[in-house]
Amino acid sequence: MRKLSAFAIIMAILFIFSCGDDNPVDPSGGIKVMLSPDSAIVNHSDSIQFTAGVYNTTNTAVKWYVYDIENGDLDSIGSIDSTGWYKAPDTTITLSTGLADSVIIWVVSQEDTSKKASSKITIVDPNNIYVDDGENASDETGTGTIAQPYRTITKGLSIAETGQTVRVFPGTYSDGETFPITPLFGRSVKGVYPESTATVRAPAGENISNAAFLIQNDLISIESIGIVGTGGSGVGINFAGSSDTTQMELYNCKIDSCYIGAIQSTNIFILEFKANEVSNCDYGLIVDYENQALEDNSLFINDTTIFTDCITAIDIKSEIEKFYFENSIINTAATGISLKDGEDTFLYLRNSQVINIDSIGIMIDSVAYANLGDSISSPGYSYGNNTFSLVDEDGYFIYNSCEIVIRAGGNTWYASDSAYIDTHIYDNEESGNSSGEVVFHPYTLEP
Repeated sequence: MRKLSAFAIIMAILFIFSCGDDNPVDPSGGIKVMLSPDSAIVNHSDSIQFTAGVYNTTNTAVKWYVYDIENGDLDSIGSIDSTGWYKAPDTTITLSTGLADSVIIWVVSQEDTSKKASSKITIVDPNNIYVDDGENASDETGTGTIAQPYRTITKGLSIAETGQTVRVFPGTYSDGETFPITPLFGRSVKGVYPESTATVRAPAGENISNAAFLIQNDLISIESIGIVGTGGSGVGINFAGSSDTTQMELYNCKIDSCYIGAIQSTNIFILEFKANEVSNCDYGLIVDYENQALEDNSLFINDTTIFTDCITAIDIKSEIEKFYFENSIINTAATGISLKDGEDTFLYLRNSQVINIDSIGIMIDSVAYANLGDSISSPGYSYGNNTFSLVDEDGYFIYNSCEIVIRAGGNTWYASDSAYIDTHIYDNEESGNSSGEVVFHPYTLEP
């Protein structure tokens, strides 16, 4: 919004004191430069107009600077035009350049460049609140800006309003935090940088009610955050929304050395688990809730999510109508995906790897279903192109102990021949026809 300048008022006052001269005269003599306002607060990407006056000279031309750059630089410090309109830089660009949250505007007389005036602009971010574990951060004296961040994520979330994001600078966050960290509706937590170098240390223990994060509401995203346990102890994230919770997202996060990396402990309409890395956990992801029937609920694991060095990578203990595991990897686990208790869960597996498995790659039980690859697909989807490999000769690529026929064609198997594949698939042959068949043709072999 364009703001009314004080220049007209200043001009009127000077006109009166100059006794009607054509050019106002300062009694002390010499060229004078004045700038209004002398300070301002501006949101990122917003604009404000400054007004300059040059006195005791007929040459009133000026040049505008942001710091020492004529007309500024919109990408880093903001720009100002010849009429005095200043536009603040965008938030993301500001972060990438490491700019503090204030700049200095200068207006300089062209008649005498030693004559100038300045104004300090504080740039505020209406969408983000910043947290850092550095020396300049404080929950008591901080303001949540880039230059004066809060010290804890807990503090940032207590200040955040709906639609705002707590942006976390690199560091380790544990002391001073109130666990579980619980964002309210519409408030997200994201690392400033995509490398997940902002790390939260999960409280010790195996109690899901004392996880590092508790996610209960809609419009919440946890992104580019690391969560680290202690020697396999601790719970990373507890997704505990209600059946009215439409969507939750964990994106580009790294969870390491926890007892449980993440758990969906209530029935959620959609949970998206995207581009994450879960490693060195007893359980990478658990879905476990009771008596919360919900039709058409879905779990999406995709965008090269990686589970590595987990005892059980994914343990489905409750019904999920649609479970998509796509373009992702399970590498080094006793059990890859267990549907042992996930009754009526339907698993779709595509373009993924379940490799270096000790015991069971895919466990299917309790009237669970799976499409691991064939010509049959839901509209818009084509399944298959997965890779399976074992470490233990007593292990199984797939263990089907329910009565449903499992389709697993179009995949690559680290095996010498079809007999080897068949030997390491548990189905109707091994169960005496008490379970369904696993159809793995067509197949590709890798020695």
